[in-house]
Parts: sequence; structure tokens; C-alpha cells
Amino acid sequence: IEADQLTYVLGTNEIAAPGKLLASIQLLGANERLTTARFLFRVEKDLITEDAVKSTSEFAILQQLKNELEEIDVVDLTNQFNAHLAESAKIIKVENFGADPTGTNDSTDAFRQALIQSMQTGLPACAYGTSYLITDTIFLSNDDYIYPPRLIGSGGQTTMIRFDNLTPLKNLFEFDTNVNYVHIEGVQIIDVNPRTSRAFYFKDNRVSGSPSWKHYFGDFRIFGFKEGIRWDGDTDFFQDAHLDGVTYMNGKFRNCETAIVFNNIQAVNHNLYSVDFENDDPVDQTEKWKMFKFERGSQVNHLGGSVIGCGPYVWWEPKVPGHFQATHQFKSEGIRHEIRGANPAPTYHHSESSSISIDSFFRIIIKNATVVVLEKDNADFIKTGGRCYIDIDGFKSSRTMRINGVMTTNYGNAAQYGQIKVRNAEDLSYVRTKEIAYGSSTLPPTNDDTFIPCEIIRTSDTALFQTVDNVVRFLADHQNILPNFYSIAQVKTLVWKERWTNSGFGAGANPARQTIQLPNYAHPLKFRILEYGSHRTSPFIFKLFFVVAGEEYLVATIAVDNTNSKYGTYEALINPPSGAIDKIFANPDAGAEWDGQIIIEKSGTLEGFPGLIMIDYI
Repeated sequence: IEADQLTYVLGTNEIAAPGKLLASIQLLGANERLTTARFLFRVEKDLITEDAVKSTSEFAILQQLKNELEEIDVVDLTNQFNAHLAESAKIIKVENFGADPTGTNDSTDAFRQALIQSMQTGLPACAYGTSYLITDTIFLSNDDYIYPPRLIGSGGQTTMIRFDNLTPLKNLFEFDTNVNYVHIEGVQIIDVNPRTSRAFYFKDNRVSGSPSWKHYFGDFRIFGFKEGIRWDGDTDFFQDAHLDGVTYMNGKFRNCETAIVFNNIQAVNHNLYSVDFENDDPVDQTEKWKMFKFERGSQVNHLGGSVIGCGPYVWWEPKVPGHFQATHQFKSEGIRHEIRGANPAPTYHHSESSSISIDSFFRIIIKNATVVVLEKDNADFIKTGGRCYIDIDGFKSSRTMRINGVMTTNYGNAAQYGQIKVRNAEDLSYVRTKEIAYGSSTLPPTNDDTFIPCEIIRTSDTALFQTVDNVVRFLADHQNILPNFYSIAQVKTLVWKERWTNSGFGAGANPARQTIQLPNYAHPLKFRILEYGSHRTSPFIFKLFFVVAGEEYLVATIAVDNTNSKYGTYEALINPPSGAIDKIFANPDAGAEWDGQIIIEKSGTLEGFPGLIMIDYI
């Protein structure tokens, strides 16, 4: 550009032949590039002639570019450029401190310096490479803390931090007592020496300073550590801190011997959203790696995610009175479990080394759990030894599973039973076993029936009843199982009748029979008939049989001989013969020989019975 003229000279290598040419013009500076809109040339002749380039296109676009350049406010453009540079400087790149984004060279000191600068400036330390090697602990001290430290990678499957140190339980990241609002996002952290080190270590107390608060883990992966994250309190639980609010989002713990450890009684409101725990290493089959480990009580919520492996999902071990207080709980909702191995650990496992005391209490709340059990039938979903409140609302499993309430010699006197409630569950039973565990040095006596009380309401996702081999089985059930031989009984009535469109029960048959299976643990009390709807010409005789081990026992008879009545009730008490009593009620806790199967028989006439047939039971 000279004076008012703007000139562009086309070199001989730019236009080689006549024809149409679509072009734009770019002006290049040191850090900027300006580009015009595209415009069309028409070349009349090739380059051999002297008047080679004769364009029929208007060159107004060049004049427009000139005018626009003259209108640019150079000062304003400079300010915008400087603002852009300032904005781009609002991150701290670990490479600026010498980090190697290929993972070949040691980046320990670079990460340490970047995170210290993050605490001093409030800017995030960013690691956008694919792999970094760390070989020693990165400790963030109270002395450097002004702003929360932030470490941000380019994604949990993209940025890999590999920790290579052979010292057992060496910390990769360690945070001083007053370092708050730690933010970890978009990184995958791997123990190069599987299950040797610890990824994150937080220790705090209320003596040396204020508690630390509100840490955040997002889009993260923690793979192969002996301990993934440990929250430690002081030796005196009254001095523990980490009082509130740690959030974990969209993350995964994989093949960690223990994923998260809570040894801090005030670690409340730890919330995990869409966080998976996955152990697929064959060693897990024998070692049974833990996912949540509670050495002292805390309050934790896990909402959504998958849990895969052979070891316990939740493991708790009260050893000192007061370390599990009445407010401590673990809640899971919408978790999918995949239980592997021929001999898996209980999914929720109350450690047998725990001390059962009135001062240690833990709440387990489970909502809408789905379980795929790959190998073992009747595996323990929960094993507990008392002083626990367990509430299950919604449970579905591919195989039958158990709640195992262990009976020991140290319950009862101090009301240390705990309580179990189960609702909307299928394929989940309650069993009581006796062990030398939970602080007991001997087995309970044979006649000691002290165990954790349980209420179970069974339902089915498919149907309330089913017919198999012409036997009608009822799938819904409600039990209250209390210690010391007590129970809360609900008197229920099974009511059965033919459809209105039919001619009544047993029409055209003499005798006519219907086989029904009552719910588990049902104890029938009374056999009743309610007749209505039509005149009869012949009497009816009804009989009720219990079927025990394939043999039928007559337990009640009703004769309906009033042929003029259109409405009436008849009943009989249920009295099994003496020879059947021992078989029917041999051992109801373990499951009697009688499984609840009964036969209702109508005889005396070919007419159908127009009414209701009822059995009262508890």
C-alpha cells in the first residue's frame, strides 16, 4: 500500500492458463492474519503474451479492503490483542515448569511447582498432554495456601498421570490440614506398580486449624492403587475434621485394593454421582478388594453407577466405642451390582473384627439396587453382626441372595440388635447364623434365639402369583421376624372364587379340586365358605388338605346342606392330625417340610359352588 494505491502483483507461477479464478487476499503480520472475501478473476490469455492478465472482474474488493484497513482503530485492536493474551494466560501449564507431556521424563517437580503457583494465584494448573511421570509425593502445604489448588487435565481418558514409586502406601498427592476446596478434574491416575501406592491423602483435625471443606473430583479415573483416596482424622475422634461436602462426579475406581477409606468421623456429605467401581483383575477373586472402607463412621451417598467385583462394596469395622455415631450412614441409590466369583464376599460386609457396643451405630440405606450374580446362589448380599440399621427399598437379583444376621453372645443386654427392613424386594431372604465374631469369644447357646429383628415385604416385578404344575403360588409375602421367639402377626385371608361368567367352582365335576400354595411361613387358622347368588338342589361338602412331602392330610371339613339358602357363611377350625404336626411345623425358621401347599376339594354334587372360599392365616 503506497499512498492511495493498493497493488498486488501476480507471479508467473500463480496463474498458468486462461479461465476463471476464484481468489482471496491475505495480509500476514507477526501474530495476525487478515483475509478478504473471495472474488472472481477471469484470465483472458495465458502468461506467454505481454498482456497476459486482463480481468473482467471489478477490483472493488481491493479498494474495499483498503478502506477497511484505514478505518481500523489501531489502539483498540492492540487492546483487544492484549486482552486475548491476558485471557490465555489465566492458566498455568505444567509444561512451563518443565513437565514432559510424553511421560518419558520425570515431571514431579514441575507438577509440584505448578500446583503451588495455583494456590498462590488462584489459576488452574493444566496438564493437557497425554502422559506424565511422577516419582515422588507432591505435598501441598498450608504455608503456600492462598487459593484452592486446581489440577485440570484434558479428560479422564486422555491425560494420564503415572506414579512410579516402590515405597508401600507412598502418597502421590498429599494435602495439608487447611488446604480447602481442592479441585481435581480430567485426569487418569495410575499406579505403575499395582497396589503399592496411595493416590490421594487428606488428613485434618480441628486443633491445628480450621477444617478443610468442599473438595471436588470430576471426570477422573484412579487405577490400580493400594488405596485410592484416604480421609484421615486425628487419634481423638472429637478432634476430627473434614466437616462437609466432597463431590465425586463421572469417575471410576478400577482394580484398587481399597478405593476409598474413611478414617475420619466428621467426613460428612460425601456425594458420588455416576461413579463406578470395577475390579476385574483375577487377584480380586482371592483377595476380595474393598470399594468403600469405613474404619470410622461418616456420611456418604452414592447415586448411580456400576459396582463390579468379588469383594465388598461397603465394608465397615467399628473397633472403638463412639467411632460410629448415630448420625453416620451410607446410602446407595440406583446402583447396578455385578457380583463375580464362586465365593464372593458379602456385598455389604460388617467386619467380624468389629466391636458391638451401644456407642457404635451405622445406618445402611439401599434404594433400587439391581444385582447380577454370575456364579453363586444364596450369596450374602448383607452380613451384619448388630448395631446397624439397614433399610432396603427396591431389590432385584438374577439369583437368590441372603441377608445374614449373625447371632452372637454379646447382644441383647444393651439392646444392641439393630434393625433390618426390606420392602419391594424379590429373591432376598433373611437367615440367622451363629459365629464366634463381633467381640464374642464363644458361640451362643443352642436355645438362645437373640438376633437382629427384620421386617420383609416381598413383591415381584412380574406377577403377584404364578401357576406351576397346576399349583397356584403367591409371590407376595410380609414377615416380621423378631428375637426371643416374638413376632408381629398379621391375620390375612386368602379369598378365592370362580369368575362371574362361570357356573361356580367345580361345575360338572364331583369331586373338584384346586391346589394352592400359601406364602412362606404362613400358618393357617380357619377354613371358611361364603355362599351367595343362586338356589341349590344338592348339598356341598368342602375339604381342606395340607400336602406335606407329597402326602395329603385332611385338616378341615365343611358341610353345606341347606338347599334353600341363597346367602350364608360356614366355617371350620383347622386341625391337622397328630401324625402331621411334627412334619408341618418341624422347623419354621429354617423352612418346614410343609411348603404351604394346600388342596381345596368340593364334593357331593356336580353343581358349581356360587360363592367365596376363604382361608385365614398368619
